[in-house]
Amino acid sequence: MISLYDRLTYRSPSTPMTNIIIVLNVGIFAAMVIFAGAGFWHSPNDVQLLWGANFGPATQDGEWWRLGTAMFLHFGVMHLLLNCLSLWEAGQLVERMYGRWRFIMIYV
Repeated sequence: MISLYDRLTYRSPSTPMTNIIIVLNVGIFAAMVIFAGAGFWHSPNDVQLLWGANFGPATQDGEWWRLGTAMFLHFGVMHLLLNCLSLWEAGQLVERMYGRWRFIMIYV
């Protein structure tokens, strides 16, 4: 009997959207450290807000784009690594089960 994992891997051997999101997360974090003064181990709140963190009053004042940008921000390298590891494990499974575009809709 073929396992669920084997069936999903056969159905969709690659997971490009998961890989793209991980690369975006790492790239944005690197840009924040290099250009915005974000710390490697901890990023100050003002840097997070500048780069689009979801802050209730700002979002309610019409900065709705913060709902989408916040998911790409990380407060430090450990936060980034653990989120990328979780995304790598769960994202591949979800992308294989639902397809690339549904996975993006679930992620966003």
